[in-house]
This record gives sequence, structure tokens and C-alpha cells, in this order.
Amino acid sequence: MWLASRETAARIEAFASLLERWNTRINLVGRGDAAAIRTRHVADSLQVLALMPSGATSAVDLGSGSGLPGVVLAIAGGVHVHLVDRDQRKAAFLREAIRVCDAKATVHVADFLELPPLGADLVLSRATAPLAVLLDAGHRHGRNGAVMLFHKSAAQFPEAEAARARHRFALQRLPSRSDPRGEIWRVSGVSHGA
Repeated sequence: MWLASRETAARIEAFASLLERWNTRINLVGRGDAAAIRTRHVADSLQVLALMPSGATSAVDLGSGSGLPGVVLAIAGGVHVHLVDRDQRKAAFLREAIRVCDAKATVHVADFLELPPLGADLVLSRATAPLAVLLDAGHRHGRNGAVMLFHKSAAQFPEAEAARARHRFALQRLPSRSDPRGEIWRVSGVSHGA
């Protein structure tokens, strides 16, 4: 199932098992989605690996809550990931996931629009906020020229048109390999002003 070394696959499996256990106590993925942690959620996160910019050394995951895709990327991607979430309970899960999986990551308990800039090469988010808000945060936390990868769906495309009222950007919509309704939006060249 995992396109990785045995060690990396074992660490990803440890993460998936931990996510299952914690999901019974706090809502990290939808209760109905718990059975799909490996086949959909983790697989959805792994597809980001092929889209990462070459030479990237750091990433920021906005609204990290469940660690998807941030923790998965920290395990399998060879980059340091800043996991940002304002919920203390979810931050506790993220810290435990980092410890158990020996992931290269830092947890920030904060609103991602108020956190001091992190200067990442890659900005990620999965089911967190409308595109205009993600672009504001991505502009804040991404280095000049940072690539942004957002898990969205075709039904959310009106967000892109609304975001163009505040930002200029290039958008590439890629079909998800794990969810027929899903897409990954690769955003680059972000600047403020229409």
C-alpha cells in the first residue's frame, strides 16, 4: 500500500494506528471516515510527495488537526513540517504522533493567520478554509516562490473565482488518486491584489 521503504511504511502504519485510537476520543477525521484512514486519508496525503517542489526543506500544514497531510509528509517526505492548529487537544495528538513516528515536525498551537511567518518552501492544507483564506496564510508563511498544495474538490471551484478578487495566482487542478471527488490544487505565483 505504501510506496516507501519498510521503515517508512512502518512509521506511516504507526501513525495510522495512532490516528484510529485517538479518533475514538476526539474527532480527528469524520466518524464515518475512520474505516478509510489508510485507503483514503493516508493515501490522499501521500500523493503530495510527487507534487513537492524539488529542493524543498520545510513545509507548513495549515489547520493540521489530524496530521493529514503534515505528519505523513514529515515521515515520508524528508522535510521538516510545521503543524499549525489552534485546538489544544489536536495539538496533543500531533505531539504524540511526532514522538511515536519519529517525525521531523514542530507543533504550533495558534491561529495560522496570527502566527509569525514560518518561511516554508511548501504550504499545505486539507479541508481547512476557503481558498482566499489559505492564500492569505500561504502568502504569510511561504517563502517567496513557495508552492501551495491544497486538498479540495471540484465542487469547491467557486472558491478560486472568489479568491481572484483579492489575489493573483496560478492554479493547477489535479485529480486525486484516492478520492474520485477530490482534487489537489497546486497554487503558485501568489501576490495580493486582483
